[in-house]
Amino acid sequence: MSLKIQYWNCAAGFLKKFDYVKDLIVEHGVYIFFVAESEIRYDDNLDIFSLCGYEVVVSETITSRGKARILCFKRNTIKIIGGLNPQNDIIALESDGRVIANEFLLS
Repeated sequence: MSLKIQYWNCAAGFLKKFDYVKDLIVEHGVYIFFVAESEIRYDDNLDIFSLCGYEVVVSETITSRGKARILCFKRNTIKIIGGLNPQNDIIALESDGRVIANEFLLS
């Protein structure tokens, strides 16, 4: 199966850009959409990013540093896999035996 994967560095301000991203995901039938520099805070309500058929995943630094630099929209059929490191922003996914990961190294 061919996966449509997109990556975008939004340079902060993701909340204001969500409608643009939502349109891209829906129009192009994207399976996985990574957003770098999302700056999603621990107290942000992720439910506002709901898309039918997708789950929103944020990197583990949301709990250790109070905000996540990486956010991901993934189709519900794609699994999240372990090995996330709270010192770095990493989201690792698995589909049909293939691992898809995005990482933003923190200094």
